[in-house]
Amino acid sequence: MKKIIIFTALLVCVNLFGQQNSYKEAFVPDISVNKTLFLFNRESIIKSIGDQSGKIIRDENPSRVQLKNKDSSQYLIMYQCNGSSSNSFNEFEIGYLYLNKKSFNATKFECFFSHDKIRLGIERKTLIEIKGPGYKEKYENGYDVIEYNIEGNNSFLQYYNMPIYLSDYYFKKGKLVKFRFGFPNW
Repeated sequence: MKKIIIFTALLVCVNLFGQQNSYKEAFVPDISVNKTLFLFNRESIIKSIGDQSGKIIRDENPSRVQLKNKDSSQYLIMYQCNGSSSNSFNEFEIGYLYLNKKSFNATKFECFFSHDKIRLGIERKTLIEIKGPGYKEKYENGYDVIEYNIEGNNSFLQYYNMPIYLSDYYFKKGKLVKFRFGFPNW
């Protein structure tokens, strides 16, 4: 009887202290903003914010549409691959809009967030809890950056017929100030 109690106590301790942490096991890529604007899904764009045909900026940078939230405190840039239809976007960038720039079109959105509810202002620890441990770190232009990527023979990439998926999260003083995710133009 004593052996059974000791064995049971050991099992309880192993279960309590041997559990894995609350982090996700594998990185799950974000594919939308506000659960309404989806990568490479022109119908979701038209339904949520209207036809973007005449709003695409074409200059020395990648083609894009620049949007801002209701109070002009945040921006969303939707990047487009060369040759894509006018309402199909391969990459999204969200950040704080420090100046009310006229090149950013107003939207009805209060704020911008990713499919996994990544929002500006969250802490580094929170991002890692949501996205998982498989990231790289770098320092870039005054920002601490956490990068996740998917490349190689992968069903997610095959579905989108793309070679790589990247997401970069930029932190200042431990808070998320900008992030970008999708299929890069390079």
